[in-house]
Amino acid sequence: SGSSIMIAFRVYICVLFSSISTFAQPYEETPQNYIRQRASQVFMTGEKWFVKSQSYSPDLDTKCHAMQKIAQTAPNQFTVRMWSTSSYSQIDSYVTVFTAEKTGKHRVDNAFYYAPKDSLPVFQKVMYINHERTCLILIQVLRTRTRDCQLLQSESTVDRLAPSECLNVYSKNCHGTRHQVYKPICKVLVSRWPQTQRKDISPTENKVSCLSGFLCKI
Repeated sequence: SGSSIMIAFRVYICVLFSSISTFAQPYEETPQNYIRQRASQVFMTGEKWFVKSQSYSPDLDTKCHAMQKIAQTAPNQFTVRMWSTSSYSQIDSYVTVFTAEKTGKHRVDNAFYYAPKDSLPVFQKVMYINHERTCLILIQVLRTRTRDCQLLQSESTVDRLAPSECLNVYSKNCHGTRHQVYKPICKVLVSRWPQTQRKDISPTENKVSCLSGFLCKI
């Protein structure tokens, strides 16, 4: 049942982060950094977030990523519209639900799980969000202990260099080649949506029903 899957999911997350805590605390689990890791801050801005760069190779079929909150449906749940493109001429869009969670010793939600369209659910922690809410770093720690980071910027700042404090956190804690994801055409396509929507893809609401698949993903 859905409730038993949810219980299994929560138990798995607790076990996962208990095992990780036996090692040196990573940046996103160090108490002095908690103030800049609150999940609620991510969607307090009315702007869209664009993925500017990431520490792992982007999917060759996906060249842009953007998201924007549509509504808050519960204290820890947000309905979010997502955009991506593979062609730089048309864009795909869908609606999904972000559910906030706590990890480690955090007393305030600092992470999200959500289900991308046609993919397994994803679990990401907020590594850093600046005071102005114009730069955001998300991290996904996989079962292999690979640390995959994404640096996002707000729509009004994404065409400029990311703030220095955000870049410093990223460079010190996100290892590997920094792959550029964003191009200015991304913002153009999103701004013209739904006129630029792919004709063979219709936006669908994804209710994060595949938690059993998520257990395999993380």
